[in-house]
Amino acid sequence: MSKVVLPVVNRSCGDCTKCCEGWLNAQIYDKPMFKGQSCYYLGDRCTIYDQRPNGCHEYMCEWLKNDVFPEWMKPSVSNFIVTLRSVGTGISYYTAQETGSKVDSVVLNWLLQWALSKQVNLHYEVGGRSYMIGSVDFINAMATSKSTKDI
Repeated sequence: MSKVVLPVVNRSCGDCTKCCEGWLNAQIYDKPMFKGQSCYYLGDRCTIYDQRPNGCHEYMCEWLKNDVFPEWMKPSVSNFIVTLRSVGTGISYYTAQETGSKVDSVVLNWLLQWALSKQVNLHYEVGGRSYMIGSVDFINAMATSKSTKDI
């Protein structure tokens, strides 16, 4: 049975379409989405919203579902999409994907301080370069991971 995750009360995507703009990797029906290639079905908004596939329907960024992330961490404001994932034998980690503009140092500092204080594994991208902080098991699992699918 899959876990049902509900968005934080009073938070919604609104006009944010960062997860559809080509910063994440996914196959939407028969159309690939990847860095530099937005979702084929993205216009001003999602053109197939009512018929979107399960991956899109189930995906929620951490800002939307986790109230530990402040309002200003909304992807359309922070230029980061934060997603909870797992690697290897179920090692949980957060990934923070930059979305176009270089992320602000205040946003990056908050995210790093949060990850360090909560002792969570974090994979993040700044300026096109990848960085990781976390357990040795996490770092080793990421080094051998081949997964490229986000949604």
